[in-house]
Amino acid sequence: VGEDMRISKLLVVLIVLSLLLSPLASFPVQASDPNEPDGDDDNDGDGYDSNRDGTISIEERYTNLEEYNNNTNPNDKDTDDGGAWDGWEVYYDFNPRNDTDDLIDSDSDSMANNIEFYWDSDPFDSDTDQDGMPDGWEDLYSDRLLEGCGLDPTDGSDKFDDPDNDGSDNLREYQEDTDPCDPDSDDDGDPDGE
Repeated sequence: VGEDMRISKLLVVLIVLSLLLSPLASFPVQASDPNEPDGDDDNDGDGYDSNRDGTISIEERYTNLEEYNNNTNPNDKDTDDGGAWDGWEVYYDFNPRNDTDDLIDSDSDSMANNIEFYWDSDPFDSDTDQDGMPDGWEDLYSDRLLEGCGLDPTDGSDKFDDPDNDGSDNLREYQEDTDPCDPDSDDDGDPDGE
């Protein structure tokens, strides 16, 4: 009987230690009011509008329960501080607790995943808007950057724009490796469009 009691106590201590040292113990968990179910809430608003209709519906929320199941902080939109919200990372099967995947370029378009998040572009499609210009090239000449001139990797119609008024639209500028923000990319005195 004494040996069984000692084994039982040891087992209890091991269970308590495993719970304390588990990854689930890394974020504070607050008790829920059983009369006010909050598992469907999204306290930090980090859901993802996957159908891009402009509204995060109930189905698109990254709920507190999902935060708990993924061991993310329900009061922080970006648990790993990598630049992409937790709900977006989970939607695209990235790790919301590891910021290194935010800096990876998953589709080789010269745009890291956290910049794909910024634009709400597809991190697995190098040309999200299917306009013939890679997302990263459009980002390079976007208004997100100081020297940009308005390109947008999520707007397919910008391939027809000519922000530098040189007679060459953005798609042609991309195809000819010229600068869509500079009317004379090679400084030869003639506009790029000639």
